[in-house]
Amino acid sequence: MSLKIDRELKEELKETYLWRYMSLDKFIDLIKTQSIYFATNTQLITGDPYEGALFFFTNVLFCLDSDYQNKKVEYNNLAKPLVQWLEDTKTLNISSKISNIRNNTFINCWHINEDENYLMWQSYAHKKGDIAIVSDIESLIEAIETDIDIEAIKVNYSSKDFNKEMSSITNINYGRDNDLKNLIKISSKYKKEPFKNENELRLIFQLDNNNNFNQKIKVNLDKLIKYIYVSPSSSNTEKQTIINLLKPLIQQNKINSNIINEVYTSLISNTYITEINEFNTDIAIAGKFGIEKTDNEDEQKRLLYMIFSLIFDQDTPPHKRERERRKIEALTKNQLSHKQ
Repeated sequence: MSLKIDRELKEELKETYLWRYMSLDKFIDLIKTQSIYFATNTQLITGDPYEGALFFFTNVLFCLDSDYQNKKVEYNNLAKPLVQWLEDTKTLNISSKISNIRNNTFINCWHINEDENYLMWQSYAHKKGDIAIVSDIESLIEAIETDIDIEAIKVNYSSKDFNKEMSSITNINYGRDNDLKNLIKISSKYKKEPFKNENELRLIFQLDNNNNFNQKIKVNLDKLIKYIYVSPSSSNTEKQTIINLLKPLIQQNKINSNIINEVYTSLISNTYITEINEFNTDIAIAGKFGIEKTDNEDEQKRLLYMIFSLIFDQDTPPHKRERERRKIEALTKNQLSHKQ
């Protein structure tokens, strides 16, 4: 198995969904290459300046590389053991090694949530035609096709926990690359508190050299994509565009034809409200006609129940309806078995 995940975390994620919000361009790249993109630890700085920051190395050692010689007189005023340590670390070229390791640490991010998230739309997919892919942990594990060992971790949004874990690490050999790689990996598991609404699951791995790696990992799209939502700013035109992009994959048997029925407009869009109002009106008219055509009281009750069920069903997001129906079916079967 190429994706490794802690047993407790896997159990925690079993009853929820994983979302990846993306631009239309990124979605097109996903379906054309049938690969998911892994950004380097360094690239993620554009969204979070603290990304992968090791407080001590960032504030001290990175500066040493550029101007240690110029500040040597000032450093001489420090305690001699500290001056000696600074000179030793300069000789080891630690900050340069860390920069290289960050460029060889690859991360792919998913949002953990039962439902779509307005803030995630605004941050990562706010334009017309942008989309969100909905998957789950089992589908993600089955979809990834690589020999690279990838680890799935849940991000911790606590500076206090980060500092505590970093300070607990002892016996670090700063001249050993594996020790430095471990520090970078640990830092990739944490983000600052302002980002906690991202509720992020990260897929992460490290390479010794990325010269021949194009930052993409092959995936089985049929297993990866369970549902697709089109951004709140989109109309049915953009929704149809997404469907049209999927059709060639269906013809090539790269993805199941049912996926076309799993492309939805965002539940927080005006387009969705319009669709639901039209649907509910049609259902009400059909129900009224059906009730008027029968004098059977039981049949009338059945039709009313069906009408209300269909209307109330609209409050359940499409990606959750299948799960809810399975629960109802299981409950019904359980009750029937007790009666027997």
